[in-house]
Amino acid sequence: MAADVPPIKKRRRWPWVVLGSLVLLIGGVLAAIAWLLMTPSGLDRLARTAVEFSDGQLHIEGAEGRLTGPLQIRSLSLNTPTLQLQLDALALDWTPAALFERRIHIKTLSLDSVRFASAPTDEASAPPSLPDSLVLPVAVEIDRLTLGRLAQESFPFDPAAPAASALIEALALSLTTGSEAHRLVLESVSTPVGPVRGELSLGVEAPHATELAATLAGQFGEHALDVALAAKGPLAALDTTATVTREATQVVVVTQVKPFEVLPVERIAVTGERINPADWAPGAPAAQLSVESTLTLSGEMSAPQLSGPLSVRNADSGAWDAGKLPLQQLDTQLQLSAAQVVAAELRALLAGKGSIAGAIDWAPSDDPAGQLNAKLTLADINLRALDTRLPDSRMKGQLDAAA
Repeated sequence: MAADVPPIKKRRRWPWVVLGSLVLLIGGVLAAIAWLLMTPSGLDRLARTAVEFSDGQLHIEGAEGRLTGPLQIRSLSLNTPTLQLQLDALALDWTPAALFERRIHIKTLSLDSVRFASAPTDEASAPPSLPDSLVLPVAVEIDRLTLGRLAQESFPFDPAAPAASALIEALALSLTTGSEAHRLVLESVSTPVGPVRGELSLGVEAPHATELAATLAGQFGEHALDVALAAKGPLAALDTTATVTREATQVVVVTQVKPFEVLPVERIAVTGERINPADWAPGAPAAQLSVESTLTLSGEMSAPQLSGPLSVRNADSGAWDAGKLPLQQLDTQLQLSAAQVVAAELRALLAGKGSIAGAIDWAPSDDPAGQLNAKLTLADINLRALDTRLPDSRMKGQLDAAA
């Protein structure tokens, strides 16, 4: 009898079929992702999808390049019930591989124009709250960001209409965020009063140690001014100093800014040296004034009130007809608001040893010049010392005036 032949086992092919299908599926998904991220047609598909899912609020025109960069968008607009935003000529080049390191690395980001508008609201805006931490989910590094023009429009606005006056122009900056501090370098920006440069360092964890240094080469009318701003301290209470110089004149303003309070500034100290009115206004008398004042703010930011002492000294007093200011010294208590200006406890020493004491107040009225009231005491005023064209005299008495 012939020997029994063992049956041949059939190979199971379904595991290989499943594995092959999975490989094809994964390959297809990866190919689709690569197409979306790394091809111009993929960028166009993503842009059209975003527009379709925005319910008509987002419009994108002229998207070119790749999502992985570089890419350009000719026009992007966003319209919501409360916000309108128009971006023109956006260009982006970035490093997608940095995402694997939990970083967003932008090599260049440029915009020709940004126009925005927000719907008006009657609700009073509350001061922002101070967060415990300013750490970001991922680190952000922007090597260079440029913006040609930023304008705020009235809501709503027609994108085809001429833009409003620019808030800023020619902006260039860089930004680096970190686990300990965020740093911003403002290379340049043009403002309506002149170009600005500066640097900002902001601590991530409370109390958010902050350091700011900025300069402005300002132009106010016909006068060129240099302004240096320095701020340092915890973010909730920044000790701030602004120094304004023009030739020999220097004015220093010192205050503490509390950006998270309803009234962010409580006190302003001002000192000025070598102020010559003739350098500021044609036909004004010459003088060498030093000014010192410490003003306390109260009330609401919409209608603040300032009060405090003002002291003025003149190191070069003289007669008016000689082109000088016949004032040697002035001291008073100021009260300033939109509704009234009061100079109380006024005492002025004039050339020739005369003096004026009392109070003056001014308030707006239907008359363009406003309403002026004065109650003054005059003592030993020599008119010739004030102006040599006047007679030699000694004046004293009471002056009550309303105009």
